[in-house]
Amino acid sequence: MACECPADAKYSSACKHRVAVAIRTQFLDAAATQVVADGGTVVSDDTGESDECDCADLGDGFPC
Repeated sequence: MACECPADAKYSSACKHRVAVAIRTQFLDAAATQVVADGGTVVSDDTGESDECDCADLGDGFPC
């Protein structure tokens, strides 16, 4: 019903945090019952590029 973020204090409508909490249950229920896999179809990614990781310049902890 309330949030401590600045947006919630400043504006009369719900902040993104309150919206996220409100839709979380519905979203999880929908994902658990309505998401269907494609049966395992493999899509070829033959772009001719190397499989080597080019993420060496990314900061620590950033997923490649």
